[in-house]
Amino acid sequence: MKNDLLSDKSRSIGCDFCESWYHDECLGLKKVSDKLKSDYYPDLLPLICEKCKDRKRRNEEAIDIVKKALEEFAINTLQWTSYKEDIGATEIPISRILDMAKVKLSLTEKVNKMEDVAKECANLAKSFDDMKVQMTSMVTSLSDDVKSMKNDVTSPSQGRSTSYADKLKNVKEKHLLVINSSNNIDQEQRKEILHATGGVQIVNTKFNGKSMTMNFSSKADKEKVENSLRGNLTNINVESVKKWKPRIMIKDVPIEAYQTDGALIASLIEKNDYLKGNETDMKVISCRPGRSGKRGDYVIQCEPNVRAKMKSKGDKVSLYWEIRDVVDYLRPTICYKCQGYRHTAKSCRHSQEVCKKCAGPHKSKECTSTEIKCVNCMKKSLPHDHLAHSAQCASMIAEERTVIERTSHGL
Repeated sequence: MKNDLLSDKSRSIGCDFCESWYHDECLGLKKVSDKLKSDYYPDLLPLICEKCKDRKRRNEEAIDIVKKALEEFAINTLQWTSYKEDIGATEIPISRILDMAKVKLSLTEKVNKMEDVAKECANLAKSFDDMKVQMTSMVTSLSDDVKSMKNDVTSPSQGRSTSYADKLKNVKEKHLLVINSSNNIDQEQRKEILHATGGVQIVNTKFNGKSMTMNFSSKADKEKVENSLRGNLTNINVESVKKWKPRIMIKDVPIEAYQTDGALIASLIEKNDYLKGNETDMKVISCRPGRSGKRGDYVIQCEPNVRAKMKSKGDKVSLYWEIRDVVDYLRPTICYKCQGYRHTAKSCRHSQEVCKKCAGPHKSKECTSTEIKCVNCMKKSLPHDHLAHSAQCASMIAEERTVIERTSHGL
């Protein structure tokens, strides 16, 4: 409280919030002796004039409006509690009235910014959810591949490599269904697709942006889901992954007896009554001559029903006055030009040859390097200190696994 004596010897009191001075009598106060200011009017510290009281009242009303607006924004819009802090009257000068237009504009700008931040956070959360689903599917698939590789590699206790027959004993064919969309498949579409499956068990699913691949345990489950999706969802394209035809090897066949591929097929039909009517369902892929060159192993591609018939006969066929063994040929198709898979050197698109010994840009038979490298495992950042397509080659093992899973074995 400010106080002083005027020229007329009367006591004056100054407002502590502005520059105005007033007679104590005008304020209805009794005169007091000249003591310490804390003894003058102890009940009025500090002193506020009527004008400042009016400003304070209007500022407090403005503060209440701001607090209510912020609380309503926090509760109804973002549910954030950081804006619910109390705002004291002493934090805003009461010597002037708040400009409510500026306050409203400032609040609007903050609300717009926070809404943009909220939208960005929602988009990030959605992206993280998509990434989580994709990573889970990838980890599951990789775990299955690693388990299969461990089971397929050479067992030190047995001292021999796993045979094709052993690999086929526990084979689980994949029945794949591919779904394509014009845009990235979001969470809503995934829910619709999952609902359309009708509770059918899905072995695993791989997501890849605009497409997804579902694997089923049986052909019937795949066809049921395929029909359901095509009947209920029109904004997606459903495709069934075509199975590969099985390949068989007829071992130790006299080559001189069959000068042409057609002669071999004709002899199979003639000597085996259960194969009649399947003339067009078999095709000779290759012949692997033995050391003498007189006999060899024939690789034949056939329909699944033909393979099933051979299995029912104990994997035996009659040929040239003999009974020959039939085995599943599961070796992947290898290109000996680029050392890749699923094509041959004749259809290879690579212009440069790749050595299967050192992965160098030259023919394998011309290699002089003492360093051993597998080009396929190098590309996948896997251990590559071995020959390409060898029994220790992880890429070869994975490709063999693919052949088993993608082939219809007629089981």
